[in-house]
Amino acid sequence: MDNLQKTEIILGLEPEEIIAKCQLFDVMSLTEARDLWESIFDFLRESGDSEKEAVRVARILVDKLERGAPLDALVEATDKIWRAMVGYLLDHFKEETPLIEFVVRFATIVRNMRKELLYTALEQQRETIAKQIEAIKELSLPVVEVWDKVLALPIVGTLDSYRVRTMMEELLNRIVNVRARVVILDITGVGVMDTETANYLLRTAKASRLLGAEVIMTGISPAIAQTLVQLGVDLGTIITRATLKGGLEYAFNMMGLEVRNK
Repeated sequence: MDNLQKTEIILGLEPEEIIAKCQLFDVMSLTEARDLWESIFDFLRESGDSEKEAVRVARILVDKLERGAPLDALVEATDKIWRAMVGYLLDHFKEETPLIEFVVRFATIVRNMRKELLYTALEQQRETIAKQIEAIKELSLPVVEVWDKVLALPIVGTLDSYRVRTMMEELLNRIVNVRARVVILDITGVGVMDTETANYLLRTAKASRLLGAEVIMTGISPAIAQTLVQLGVDLGTIITRATLKGGLEYAFNMMGLEVRNK
């Protein structure tokens, strides 16, 4: 049997003959499996750009991934596809040497299936992580308009330079958007503060004033107060109150507002 005859036998194979050897039904239907194998054989019959065409075939599995099919099952499917084709070659040619060109082109398909699957999964993970970071930022930096033109930022947890810098950017944007006149920074939930963090808060207060908003810092714990004194951080330019309630009262007085009980 010459190479031309071998090629005709291989490419004349009907998808149904190999579907039985390649159990893909955990990730796709019979119709989808048939479409996949038909695309594979269409690719093997063509003589164009192997890499480009293989990527097109690989999109069939990538589409399954994007619709929610598990990555491990799809990667395993590529192994099944490879084993099924190799098994078919061994069954038909036994000890004869399979067509090198055919095997190379088929290996290109399998390699690109795996590459495209892993690349797509990586992009999905990056998008998920980016969304989670944004969600965490929103939860950790809840700038709330507690009254008309009065913003409050309750800070909870450890303050590092990155978080404070992000907080400052978000706060300044909100000041501009609502034309705030007063900003209350409540640090009741902050356990530790270093010099760099304190200086960031001071710069936030100065930047807020430049935008027309006065800053009131509330909830300074005895431990943080002692730390700030030891570090020599001067908060003299920032209005401070012991509690958030006290900060709100001061803010209302600044704006000529009065809260009365009915």
